[in-house]
Amino acid sequence: MFTTGNNSPDPSDYMKTYTCASIPQKSNNWSGDNYSRYCNPEYDRLWQQSTQELDPEKRRQLFIKMNDLLVNNFIVIPLVHRADVVGISNTLQGFELSPWERNTWNIKDWKRD
Repeated sequence: MFTTGNNSPDPSDYMKTYTCASIPQKSNNWSGDNYSRYCNPEYDRLWQQSTQELDPEKRRQLFIKMNDLLVNNFIVIPLVHRADVVGISNTLQGFELSPWERNTWNIKDWKRD
């Protein structure tokens, strides 16, 4: 099972992962993140529109359409969402959230001002 998720409140970087140009291939020196090798011109068109759209609601709708393509084509099969409630001190440094790890995954890097 492959686990993945967004590491930012903005879905743009995560959704870019599923564009045709992000498929690891010789032309990009095998550096793409699209391990599923999903390539859909409609998805790419929606992603490109999302990078140019300034209206937050229209942009949100574009991401919903992109998500629907991924789910309806069985590229992504959502199984679980690990929701946590977290309180963070303004003096805590090194704390990083991760969509697939516990909140204390990098506790060794934490320090206070």
